[in-house]
Amino acid sequence: DTCREMGSPDTVTVTADVTDVNDCKRIVDSAISHFRRLDHLVSNAGIASVSRVEEYVDITKARSVVDVNFWGSVYITRFAISHLRNTGGKIIAMASSASWVPMPTLSIYNVRYLFISAIYMHILSRTFSI
Repeated sequence: DTCREMGSPDTVTVTADVTDVNDCKRIVDSAISHFRRLDHLVSNAGIASVSRVEEYVDITKARSVVDVNFWGSVYITRFAISHLRNTGGKIIAMASSASWVPMPTLSIYNVRYLFISAIYMHILSRTFSI
């Protein structure tokens, strides 16, 4: 509704969980079904976890940061690449200086950005421009 109110009448919304590979496929499929093409992907799913690794009471809680921030980006990119290749589209992958500037209380968050930088550099070298 906000998009329409701001002057973009042709919008589509999809309620999804980016940690669910099937939802990520459904997001891309919905965009293709509605617009008949995909020109851009902005990979920006993310949550933060502020804690040092040794301070986690339950270290398995940190997994959600990697699941959302890394796998959410990888899953949707996987389903978008062929469509973007067909249209000459681009991927905008959000990253941060956190991938190379250590922040002690953001240890898992830092690793997420290192993963993102690495995977998109691989995609760039193998597929097309990002």
